[in-house]
Amino acid sequence: IPTLTPPHSVRCKFGDSLPIVPVSVSPTRVICQTPATGPTPSPRFCGPAHSSSGLATVSLTMNNQQYVPLPDSPTALASQFLYVEWPCNLTVLRPSRSPQAGGIKVVVTGNFFQRLSEPWQQSTLVNRSRAFVSCRVGGLHESPGRWLSTNQVECLIPGTMRALNVTERLPAIVEVALNGQQYVPANSTLEYFSNNISVAGVSVRSGPVTGGTVVVVYGRGFFDAGQDLRCKFGSVVVPAAFVHSSCSEMDRSQGNCSSVSCTSPAIAALTNPEVIGVRVSFDAGQTFTWNRANFMVYPTIQPATITPAVGLGNGGTSVTISGQGFQETGTIQIRLGTGCNEQDSAICNDTLVVYAAAEFATPTSVVCEIPELASGHPYHSEVTTGALLTVSVEVSLNGHQFTGLSDSGGASGATLLNFTYAANPVVTGVTPRSGPVVGGTSVTIQGDYLFNLSQITKSPPQCRFVHQAVQLLASASFRRSGVKLTTSGGETEVGSYVCEVPAWPDEVDDPPTVALSVSWNQQQWSNSKSFIYFAVPVTLDKVYPWSAYLTGGTGGGTTVTLTGSNFTATGEAKCRFGFTRTGFLSAPNDVTATFVSSEEITCKTPDVSREYNWTLQKEETLTQKSVLLQLSLNGQEFVHGLSFDFYSVASVASMVPTRAPVGSTVPTLGISGQNFRDTGNLACRVVFASNGVQINDATAASFVNETYVTCKAPTMTQANWTEDLLQLQGPGGVKVQVSLNNQDFEPNPAGSVDQFAYYQEPILTSVSPLSGPATGGTMLTLSGAHMDAPNVDPALPACRFNRDSSMVANASQLEGTSTFICLTPRLTYIGTTVVEFAMNGQTFVEFAPDDGVFFYAYGEGAITGVSPDQRTYQEQFQVTIRGVDFLAPLANVEPQCRFEDAQHEYRYTTATILGQQTLECPTPQVSQPGGDGRLSLVSISLNRQNWITNGALRLNFLNTPGCSTCISASDATTSKRPWCVLWGALVGVVLILRTAMS
Repeated sequence: IPTLTPPHSVRCKFGDSLPIVPVSVSPTRVICQTPATGPTPSPRFCGPAHSSSGLATVSLTMNNQQYVPLPDSPTALASQFLYVEWPCNLTVLRPSRSPQAGGIKVVVTGNFFQRLSEPWQQSTLVNRSRAFVSCRVGGLHESPGRWLSTNQVECLIPGTMRALNVTERLPAIVEVALNGQQYVPANSTLEYFSNNISVAGVSVRSGPVTGGTVVVVYGRGFFDAGQDLRCKFGSVVVPAAFVHSSCSEMDRSQGNCSSVSCTSPAIAALTNPEVIGVRVSFDAGQTFTWNRANFMVYPTIQPATITPAVGLGNGGTSVTISGQGFQETGTIQIRLGTGCNEQDSAICNDTLVVYAAAEFATPTSVVCEIPELASGHPYHSEVTTGALLTVSVEVSLNGHQFTGLSDSGGASGATLLNFTYAANPVVTGVTPRSGPVVGGTSVTIQGDYLFNLSQITKSPPQCRFVHQAVQLLASASFRRSGVKLTTSGGETEVGSYVCEVPAWPDEVDDPPTVALSVSWNQQQWSNSKSFIYFAVPVTLDKVYPWSAYLTGGTGGGTTVTLTGSNFTATGEAKCRFGFTRTGFLSAPNDVTATFVSSEEITCKTPDVSREYNWTLQKEETLTQKSVLLQLSLNGQEFVHGLSFDFYSVASVASMVPTRAPVGSTVPTLGISGQNFRDTGNLACRVVFASNGVQINDATAASFVNETYVTCKAPTMTQANWTEDLLQLQGPGGVKVQVSLNNQDFEPNPAGSVDQFAYYQEPILTSVSPLSGPATGGTMLTLSGAHMDAPNVDPALPACRFNRDSSMVANASQLEGTSTFICLTPRLTYIGTTVVEFAMNGQTFVEFAPDDGVFFYAYGEGAITGVSPDQRTYQEQFQVTIRGVDFLAPLANVEPQCRFEDAQHEYRYTTATILGQQTLECPTPQVSQPGGDGRLSLVSISLNRQNWITNGALRLNFLNTPGCSTCISASDATTSKRPWCVLWGALVGVVLILRTAMS
């Protein structure tokens, strides 16, 4: 066709339309504008369907007469032209934003081919027509489009030539044409944004592979792109939402502080953590920020245990949570509560939930400090006053997703851990409070809030022994008490703890007193109580006394002194006096001991007088019992013991003497009674009868048999006598008591004879006579000071000679006087003799004369001759008496002659000792005898009491002879009077013969 210019006859025709004058004609192309076939539609709103829609045959004429249709073959241009309902209601752009560089694809939604439900919609022409979809942005920039469906087309957005700053947005109208010519604008505009928008960081830097981590991405230039916001984690794109940050308005206006929020997607299973990039898209994920923030994805964590599982309500417990998959994220947290779900704000804001930061330790453990239940917590008061509160424990590596939830970072079915808040235990007592340095002592700790937590902690509570830098630990066990503490959480069992004391290190010189406390978690410890370590071995070497009454003893028990080594003042030492059978079992006879020194401890004996007789099946009273006495410094570990005897109570029935003098000289008492035993510790003491107060120290006693003992009466000093005179002379005076162990002086049975008295010791100043025969029989008269004792038994006073108990004689008091007399016994030797006197028959005082003249015992003596043997009664003449043992010290004797007649009348004259065998004395003056004369028995005495007599020798007192013739003496010798001489010779011979025969 030649190039034509109007006027010309080239025409186009579309179906039955009127001929159309071409817009232009060239040799290769005719451009015609299609005629309208109906009302012109509005680009904004779709009207009713056009009746002329459909296919129209396109024909061409060069002469305005003959029309030639276009060929209709697969290889030729289409001869059909399609009239369609023109696009309208272009309402939605997805995305509605584009980076200033363009290049994104936008889906435009509207009504384009809603009437292509006719049969011809499958025609080739229809398919071809889709290739003519085009888009135009801002009225200038055209770009290809793509038909997607009857109501969606896709446009490739071109870039804008205008430079945008990071906060600037540039709106542009998007138009769509189905034929590349007639564009229909969308109801909404496209917005260009800067290519310089960048990511600054993320709120959460890690999350589990299971996803679900809510991440706030901070950056520069972020804006609210609505549904076009996206985040990309690695290669996975997820929706995002714009967040109004807490930055200042200035920062926000400058685009320096803005953020979007998105949730991390699930990532393919990982065995190791992996760092991926997080980017933001404002165009529905077609383009993303040029930079990224790092985000670590980690495998699921699997917590298994928490140690310790118990702590105090005031917090501070350091716990270790063990398991698998832990990573160093810097944001590890634990949550204590009831399984709070972050998606449910009503639960998450519950005041029961407590959070705490944790630290990475190893891939299998994290550690953290349990926070305090603050005063505003509903269970704060209960936990601090004894209640237990068990809460769930969850772990999060990113501080957001916790292991106890289905959407958490924990493995499916992960163990939900528990932690128990408890009140701090309070120790009020420790039994025992001491033990040996070698350890092994079982200690019971009493107190408050000692709970049975073994099911919670899975480990026993601990005891701690601390002294300076040394700390020892020991496991404890719970001992039930039957007591339960009721709280809002239910009932909790409380009791006591028992632990075995560990050995103290050998290098410590002196066993210390340590601080003992308890803990459930080996971190938070109770208050402490003292525990004393004592040295070993503790030895028991001696016990005194080693016997006591079965009933215990006077005043609540016999005080027994134990001697040994390594004794320590523990305050809980005990003595064990064997065991007493109470039935099938036996109970120990333990009593409290008192520390005296490192080598001495005392304790009082218990009452062991009754015991169950298993054979007879009844309780009976014992008469004696032998036990093993053992010592324990802590009431638990007892050392090897010594033998100890119990016996029935001894009683006093009578005693001799019942009196003793004041002073150092004491008598030996003979005491009769019952149940006396040879214990080696027999003793006597004296007490006031009125009040039982002991007067002085006890004295040792000697065992004779079970009913008789002897002892020295305790000394009554002069000072005590003077001080206690009124009481001593008061009702009952004093009593003598007997002890079998020198401690237990039991009161005597009612009606017993036990009164005793002291008296002022006599002073013997005079003994008369001062001599007597050793054969005894001299009646001595004794006098002096304090010789009058009204309370003394008259049968008790005695004399003793030469301190010889075999030479004792009873003494009698002369009525109405303070003078005593006693008859000397046979003495064992001749010479100076000590004379003693005892008011009570035992305590003797000696006669100690000022002039030094003591009693003298002389020989029995004998008379062998008396010369002359006769004289007239009128004559006074000297009689010479011969014999033996007449000589004694002059100061001790008063020699005397005694002349006894037939009528037993005596005449006495003083004698003079001439020698050991001779003395003389003058004859007494006698009356005239009758008959042939008067015979007189002549006796001599050296003390005017004890007489020596020879019955065969007599002195004849003659009558005065009468003479018829007197001659001188000279004549008598002559032959004038031979008969007188002969008579005198005969008489002399007779006397000599009689003397010799005697």
